[in-house]
Amino acid sequence: MDPNLKSQMDRIFQPRGVAVVGASPRPGNFGMRFLQNIVNCGHPRIYPIHPELKELLGLKVYSSVLDIPGEVDLVIVAAPARTVPQVVLECVQKGVAGVHIYTAGFGEAGEAGQRAQEEMVRLARSRGTRLIGPNCMGVASPRGRVGAVASQNGGSVALLSQSGYLFSMTIKLASDQGVGFNKMVSYGNACELGAVDFLEYFG
Repeated sequence: MDPNLKSQMDRIFQPRGVAVVGASPRPGNFGMRFLQNIVNCGHPRIYPIHPELKELLGLKVYSSVLDIPGEVDLVIVAAPARTVPQVVLECVQKGVAGVHIYTAGFGEAGEAGQRAQEEMVRLARSRGTRLIGPNCMGVASPRGRVGAVASQNGGSVALLSQSGYLFSMTIKLASDQGVGFNKMVSYGNACELGAVDFLEYFG
C-alpha cells in the first residue's frame, strides 16, 4: 500500500496523543464516553478539548486543539455539527494524522450537510490529515490504547463496519465468545477514508 497512507494509519491506530473534542459532564454526553474509554485503556497522553471547562476526569482541559503542547495523532470530535469544520481546520493546522468525526448531520442530512462535509474533506486533504466518518464510532486498538467502545480484548482479528451499532454489538458478542480484536473501525459516511483504505491497511 501507499507508504504515506500506512504511516498515517499507524499513527491513527497507535497514536502518540489523543484529543477528545466536546466531552462534558452533561448527562448522556457521548464525548465523555469516548474520553472515559480512552482513560480506561490507559493511554498516557489524553487531551480533553472544551472552551469553558478546566478539568475532566482529573485531566487538564484545553480550549483548542492548537493549545495542546504535545504531539496529537488522533482527534475524536463529538461536538455540535456547526463547530466541526473549525475543529477540522485546527487539526489540519496542528498536523494531526486522523480526525474521527462522531458527530452526525453532514452528508446523510441533506445538501447543507453535504457541502459542509465536502469542505472538511477539502481542508483535510490540503495538508494530509485523514478523516474518519462523519457519523461513526471511529477506531479502537488495544495495542494503541484507544477504544471507541468499552468492551474489547486484544486478539488477531480486524473488524471493519460502516454501521456504528453493528460495530459495537459485534465487538460485544464476539468478546462474549472469547474472540479478540486487534484493530477495529466504524467509518460511517466514509467522506475521506473508506472501506478499501482500511481493508488494504488491515491486509
